[in-house]
Amino acid sequence: EGTDVATVGEGYVSVTPVGIDLTAYVLLERLQQLDTLAGLRPGEGALDPCCGSGTLLAEAAASGARAVGGDTDPEAVAACAANLRALGAGGGLARWDARRLPLREACIGAAASNLPWGRQVESRGPLPELHRGVVRELARVLAPGARAALLTASPELVSCDALREEGRR
Repeated sequence: EGTDVATVGEGYVSVTPVGIDLTAYVLLERLQQLDTLAGLRPGEGALDPCCGSGTLLAEAAASGARAVGGDTDPEAVAACAANLRALGAGGGLARWDARRLPLREACIGAAASNLPWGRQVESRGPLPELHRGVVRELARVLAPGARAALLTASPELVSCDALREEGRR
């Protein structure tokens, strides 16, 4: 299976597996809602632990937040960096496993992520384990009172109890 690299809007690059029907993929229509849900503020650290080509981080940077993100796929991280550069925005980007973030505890004020669905991009390992691990890491790196918005096709795989324990929303 190959990869299409397409220009989406001014300066954006989207890396998409060939043969995927994106008509059912509604993330782009929901970006501003996720941004609002996460309550991003200018200068605040905004994390997307599964950033892909950086669509959510681009939205965070556009609102003035300090974008922090990563992905297991080096092509996705490169596309994300290109997208942030096209916007004139910086950001802390890395290739990483979202279940083991190289971030200190309680350093992030908001997180928004389109968690892997196992459809558009194959996830590494079973989704329940991946989603639990990501939520556990978010609980560790989000500051008390921080906000998180997670998009998933399988909400039953995401338990946010760990996030709520510290007064996060």
